[in-house]
Amino acid sequence: MQFDLFSSAEVQAPSRLTSLRGTWAWHSFPIRFGVVEHPRHGLILIDTGYTLDLFESQDLHVMVYRNLLRPRLLPGGDAVSAIGKKGARPDDIRYIILTHLHADHICGLRHFPKAEVIASDVSLCGWRGERDLGGAGKGYFQSLLPAFALARTRAISQSPQYALPWGGKGHDLLGDGSLVSVDLPGHMEGHMGIFIPTLNILHAADADWQLDTIDDPQMTWPARIISADPKAFLSSKSIVASARSSGCRITLCHDA
Repeated sequence: MQFDLFSSAEVQAPSRLTSLRGTWAWHSFPIRFGVVEHPRHGLILIDTGYTLDLFESQDLHVMVYRNLLRPRLLPGGDAVSAIGKKGARPDDIRYIILTHLHADHICGLRHFPKAEVIASDVSLCGWRGERDLGGAGKGYFQSLLPAFALARTRAISQSPQYALPWGGKGHDLLGDGSLVSVDLPGHMEGHMGIFIPTLNILHAADADWQLDTIDDPQMTWPARIISADPKAFLSSKSIVASARSSGCRITLCHDA
């Protein structure tokens, strides 16, 4: 097993917006997605990062969103290019695991039409239009997702449970103990992390912006605004802190 993080884009923002110990000086924050090299299933994507799809969208809400955040796409940083560097093509990808449905995690889905998408039950309900995920005000744009009827999807509840080494249970997504979902609610409804037991890595996605604030029991006001549930967000941070205390290595999508 091998796990790599790739940066699809960068966003400029004062670190004070992501940490109460930060400053008002501007910093670059990466927009990352993961690539797992699985011995049986080949390359597996964890999220897809930003792509040109964000800039080509004519959805008014998406246009406002991208003009507010002003992400800068990195040359060759998209998911198709990333797997190409490992000798694979989009049709070679069997599985894509989505940690949640924010724009910077789902933009590239249309480029992998043969992949099965694995996500939380809540995320799939939102994608189907059966649950309100907060809309544009919470960074969710259904127009960036492929039509649900065209997608191959599987909810994590269809996978067997797995006892996590720091306590609690996740779901064994491929049935072989290689990739385990970890519920980390709060940032967005349906948000989850991915535990890789053989590497002892917890990819905690957007459970926080920076690793050095995982133990901080407070939130900045931007985090509160976008969070679906601030109380659950803080509880999820404590789960990640427990995993780290147990010796697990933590990775995040935006840690600078």
